[in-house]
Amino acid sequence: MKLGSLACAAIALLASGAGGTANRRHIVETAAAGNVHARFSYDYGDFGSYVGHGNQRLTVRRHGFLVLNARLRPHWHGDGMWPGFHQRHVFVQDLDGDHEPEVFLDLLQGGAHGGEYSVIYRYVRSRRTYRFRTHIWWDPGYRLRDLHHGGLPEFVSGDHRFMGQFTDEADSSWPAQIWRYRDGWLFDVTRRFPETVRRDALREWRWASSSRYRRENAGILAAWAGDECLVGRCASALSRLDAFRRSGRIRVIGDTPKHYLLHLRRFLRQTGCLR
Repeated sequence: MKLGSLACAAIALLASGAGGTANRRHIVETAAAGNVHARFSYDYGDFGSYVGHGNQRLTVRRHGFLVLNARLRPHWHGDGMWPGFHQRHVFVQDLDGDHEPEVFLDLLQGGAHGGEYSVIYRYVRSRRTYRFRTHIWWDPGYRLRDLHHGGLPEFVSGDHRFMGQFTDEADSSWPAQIWRYRDGWLFDVTRRFPETVRRDALREWRWASSSRYRRENAGILAAWAGDECLVGRCASALSRLDAFRRSGRIRVIGDTPKHYLLHLRRFLRQTGCLR
């Protein structure tokens, strides 16, 4: 995972030995849609015991009236919370077509088990307040795309369960995973978009054949097989990988190609890619 510019800046500030509240910056981001206005604010700099981000707060106004004023806490206890890797971190957009815009934040969890996640706030008219749901994207992150050209977006991500299963995390990859937000929940709708999955499979196959993975390609091939299974081509994909094994073109470290394929088949079934 690449460090975001804010994280890199935090490291640089720590290395410089700067300290004190004078070395903090107060940053404010805003977003709006219709009568809903959101404000995400945080401090960045030296907090004495650490250098980074703090005092994260989200406020939401409707028709000019304040309806949410929340101090944000890390999703995992004891780890820091940063703005995510994107240039913007707060959004107001109708995600489910009910003509009521959701407010959502893109954040990054620090610590040893860090990863990207989103917090989506949905307005509950009966209570005149917002309820939120958190979704963790981990290393794959996501892109917001209107794949079906219907005016509502999908969250295009990847299946993080493939991380570290067949190789180290740096050489791992993941099959496509697509989510849709409806009625306060995110639903996996990956199989409804076979063309997107096929494009991802082609990209994985090209990576597996590139010089970058000349030493080991087991993680990339596993992600490719996952994509192929999602579009109903699992049997042909596994047959092709078995032919690769016999010709010595599966490169795996710390395991045999035969055992790797047995593990892959079990894992594809466990994750629901192979049905």
